[in-house]
Amino acid sequence: MKAMNKIRFARSGDGTRIAYEVHGDGTPILLLHGFSDSRTSWTTAGYTDDLVSRGHLLVLVDARGHGESDRPIDPRAYSGRAMLADLSAVLDALQLPQAAAMGFSMGGVAALAAAAFLPERIASVVAIGAHPYAEDLSWLRELFSAGVSGWIEAIEANVGGLDPDTRRRMTANDPAALRAAIATDRTDFSEAFAASGRPILAILGDSDPRCEATGEMRKIPGVEVLSLAGADHFGSFFAARNALPEIAAFLTQTMQEAR
Repeated sequence: MKAMNKIRFARSGDGTRIAYEVHGDGTPILLLHGFSDSRTSWTTAGYTDDLVSRGHLLVLVDARGHGESDRPIDPRAYSGRAMLADLSAVLDALQLPQAAAMGFSMGGVAALAAAAFLPERIASVVAIGAHPYAEDLSWLRELFSAGVSGWIEAIEANVGGLDPDTRRRMTANDPAALRAAIATDRTDFSEAFAASGRPILAILGDSDPRCEATGEMRKIPGVEVLSLAGADHFGSFFAARNALPEIAAFLTQTMQEAR
């Protein structure tokens, strides 16, 4: 299946428009970005061109409340069920019965949840800086109490500054939509995840506060864990680029085995 990389929209079950774009041709992979960013983060960080050159069809999705997708401000619009319906809508729009999923942080959680609750649509997952366990997001809500600027300052303190494109994407967001997206804490779905039987590659920085929780995933059959030395949560997204040959091989193999 070939497609041009122009923006498209899928209509989710509750009527929310979900923006996405398609690059390349070959084994399909959903790319799911982190909180407050957008689908173009994958291209800026160098993932898109690399994975296309390795024979993958990439579906870059803007999560609801982000990028060019609709931005509801009701916290109820950001339920796990709604987020999964968004991914199904994109796959349906492209007539893809199944795809692999790769996500960072919030997008990694969405990819893991899709493996748990939509296993028939997800062949395998690469999750960067994410896990299926409960997580208290009060620290994030506190950062957002003063708007997007506090969040950006916290990121820059960790990564030593943001490039202009990333800063532009983050500041273009609607603060009310972002606050709605983090209004409730993440719940534990590890049992459903473990029962799915989907192959998972979990990538985490050894300086990420999530490292200990993500390490618990080693106990789940079918899960491989790759630790990135010296990388914190945000740094893991960029450091994972060094593992793209292994990531691409994992996704190709597991997608073929799922057929």
